[in-house]
Amino acid sequence: MICVVVIALALTIAFSGVVSANRAVTHTPGIETLTITTEVVCDKKVKEIEQLNWECSSNASLDNHPLASGAKYGKIKYKESTFSSGGATNLYKDFWVDTGKAPNLEVKKNIGYTATSEKGSLSHAEGVDMSLKSRGSCVYITAGSSMCMTEAQVTTETKAQITRTPELHYEIYAGEGEGTMSAGMSASVDDKRKRLKFSYKTTVDGSFEFYKVVYFKP
Repeated sequence: MICVVVIALALTIAFSGVVSANRAVTHTPGIETLTITTEVVCDKKVKEIEQLNWECSSNASLDNHPLASGAKYGKIKYKESTFSSGGATNLYKDFWVDTGKAPNLEVKKNIGYTATSEKGSLSHAEGVDMSLKSRGSCVYITAGSSMCMTEAQVTTETKAQITRTPELHYEIYAGEGEGTMSAGMSASVDDKRKRLKFSYKTTVDGSFEFYKVVYFKP
């Protein structure tokens, strides 16, 4: 028995009189870029941990509160952890950060795993958060996935930007999976007199094929 789950979710929020580009944070004059490529082929144990926290404000200082000054503030957070043992692991990941060019964050990942011992397993968790604040507007969204599997062929794609037009995209596909997997998102928007809260999560257990894509544009 194979469970097939296919979910495509697009959430676009627009308020009368508010243009989405107005929420974008003007990037600082100095532009930072970071590129990391990781490739792993291992028959025993693999451990990978990664964290990113980037804040940007149109104020002269991040310490100046954006809601009080009328400035715009944005933050992107990304975290990922992968642990495998007792099996064959293939991992390939491209990680890009550019504080002056959209998307500001882009991560593409491929993970293959096959347990070769009775206790072999792969655990993986990944999440991206994006927040935007200005006078009269507060937006927050988080998306990601987690899994514990004995057989895996997984690809994920993460994109987030707070400069230019704010957007967040998270996508995951697992083919011929064996184990448990969860993926979802939550979002909240508080814009003057309008409020929205939304959350969504899908969990599967067993032998499955799984696909989910989330797109958010405030």
